[in-house]
Amino acid sequence: MTTTSTSPSTWLPRAADLPQVPLPAHLFHTTAWAAAWEQAAPEVIRSHHHLLLDGPDDPRPETVSFHLVERSGFWDRLQHDAAIEVSWPAPVLCAGSLYAEYGGAGAGTPEHISAVLGKGLALARRLGAAALVLPNLTLAEAEPWLRERRPDARVFTDMAHTAPVAGGLAALADRAPRRQAVRDLMRQQRRGADRGLRLKVLQGEEMLPWLDRFSPLAGATAERHGTPLYTAPMFRALALVPGAVLLAAVLGEDDLAGAFFSFRHRDRLHLWGAGIDHARQRDLHTYTWLMAESVEYAQRTGATVLDAGRGNCAYKVRHGLTGERLDSLVYLTRPAPALTAQLTRLGDRLLSFARTGNPQP
Repeated sequence: MTTTSTSPSTWLPRAADLPQVPLPAHLFHTTAWAAAWEQAAPEVIRSHHHLLLDGPDDPRPETVSFHLVERSGFWDRLQHDAAIEVSWPAPVLCAGSLYAEYGGAGAGTPEHISAVLGKGLALARRLGAAALVLPNLTLAEAEPWLRERRPDARVFTDMAHTAPVAGGLAALADRAPRRQAVRDLMRQQRRGADRGLRLKVLQGEEMLPWLDRFSPLAGATAERHGTPLYTAPMFRALALVPGAVLLAAVLGEDDLAGAFFSFRHRDRLHLWGAGIDHARQRDLHTYTWLMAESVEYAQRTGATVLDAGRGNCAYKVRHGLTGERLDSLVYLTRPAPALTAQLTRLGDRLLSFARTGNPQP
């Protein structure tokens, strides 16, 4: 394999060339996720670049995947929610993907963070990118990057929503602003079961025969929120990521009423993508049924955290989940005051949208 190396880091051309490294905190920083994204991303990506941080004095090696992105459905969705368009003059180099709930580079030590910023910006300039973007960092994750180098723009992107699994639905009700919301969810769970819904758990390759039916449901669900986000090849590639699990709401043996495309990583169950048959949603309460079933499935399988992902903020908070701010850090390859102002405005409007459903601050 061809590499270019400057200790303590090595560029590799393909995710398949990355060595095994200690399991990172987030699923979205694994080499398996990077390999799946390289095979079938729904984004328009011109090139992939993978950095191995493995100097002799590093306490643990880490990997970072960069994608030169010309167009992203998830970015289009952000612009739709904010009712504003950002005029990028060129593609952007993303460390990770906007589709990763927790993005950014995933680097942990100051030395690695310095290497990612230095080498990432150098690569962005060499590729003619407008910026290096580290998407979807929590406040705690963003802090060491901010200390290393201030970005040209810090853009609020969305909220991630989590809840402890201990105590199940009863504990969720105790954490909710009003217990009645979770009681309603539990009642709808019973109604869905009375109408014949049952949970079918499909792991890894088991889900492949189901994805041709799930993908249109997921696509239609996303388009109800403004923009197409998903493709069937993307789901097929991600199904092979370790921990992938489809939590399917079925009637009979194989009548798919909806599902959550999910991942189990460490102690966390990620509900990453939803696909619901909306023609039957009113009768079956499929989405709320799946939310309730997911809490119970996470509890049964030993997870300690349910991660219900981004979007639909008001619903998730109302049902006892805690929202955590995610920001994207933008490092421009050349000064662009008008672009910086647009990005700042985008973040302000997205924050307003997350809080109120209205992009007007």
